[in-house]
Amino acid sequence: MVASERRIRVLHVSETLGSGVATALQAYISATPQFDHIVLASPHRGYSIGKSRGAAGSVAFIEMRARRLQQFIDTARALRCTQPDLVHAHSSWAGALARPLARLMSYPIVYSPHCYAFLREDVSRAARALFWLVERVLARITSGYAVAGPFEARLSRRLSRRALIAEVVPALAKNPILTETVAKTHDICTVGRICPQKGPEFFIEVIDLLHEAGWHGSATWIGAGDEREEGLLRERGICVTGWQNRDDVLATMSGSRIYIHTATWEAGFPYAVLEAAALGLPIVARAIGPLRDRTGPELFSSTSSMAERLLELLDSEDESAKLARSCTQSAGPAWKELQGVALSTLYRQLVPVQSVQGRRASKIFPTKGL
Repeated sequence: MVASERRIRVLHVSETLGSGVATALQAYISATPQFDHIVLASPHRGYSIGKSRGAAGSVAFIEMRARRLQQFIDTARALRCTQPDLVHAHSSWAGALARPLARLMSYPIVYSPHCYAFLREDVSRAARALFWLVERVLARITSGYAVAGPFEARLSRRLSRRALIAEVVPALAKNPILTETVAKTHDICTVGRICPQKGPEFFIEVIDLLHEAGWHGSATWIGAGDEREEGLLRERGICVTGWQNRDDVLATMSGSRIYIHTATWEAGFPYAVLEAAALGLPIVARAIGPLRDRTGPELFSSTSSMAERLLELLDSEDESAKLARSCTQSAGPAWKELQGVALSTLYRQLVPVQSVQGRRASKIFPTKGL
């Protein structure tokens, strides 16, 4: 291979591989097979990112330890030993950890917030202001942002007038394929960490309203999280599965008649909604900004209007099938192509050809494929 053909090496840093961040990272890698990817992360207990390899690229995994000081050491060591052409940090803690270290070692740094911490509605105004200040300071050393959509792009531009910003639209690495037909074992499901962002109170109120209207079906929350919130869900007769690997998540989702998304805030179009659409499920969701970016799911601002629509869908297979067909548009292959173009363009803008040509040989840790 001549020097001009040397591949760009990207080091991804993520605190954990779990839930939406894992799905997004999997999609980013699949969409950019022309690059070599190394993932430094701490695998989430009970959650597997599964196997994800670029069609023409290589993927390696370096396990990050759990304690904060250990993560600092692991990140510094990974940067020194892998000598990437570019560092891509994912989510708040990894962004705060990797960006200063990458700057000290003169690496270009891309940051994907996967929903900024200052958007949280479960913390005080003072805490949100502090999160904003931290992001404002770190923006000064951020080369580029890979964001989930127009809303997050506007926030990132407010943080930095200098950094490059690419809208890396959410798309699936590949549409899920189930090896066998899954029977419909429950009426309603959702997926995600049980935490204030995902709106468990909204979910519970919708289910309560359905019961009050005479519905006697079943509802499932695929995931785990806050013990108090888990207890409240179970008290209402809602099944909480705990963390599952991706294949089991998809099978459980496929066993539902309807998918609902009740998040209070999101940065971009949720990956769980994309997976539900790809599985052919009808989707109803809470009306928040990022979900307005694509057609498909039906959006509702109140629990009463959502419950009313769910009753109609549960009572009519024709209505349910019609909505399912509409929802499949949000998970089409065109979105993956757009994602790959945006991300690869950003990477190439930040890594000059001469930088790749002049890269020294580096030692890669003993690795495991993703």
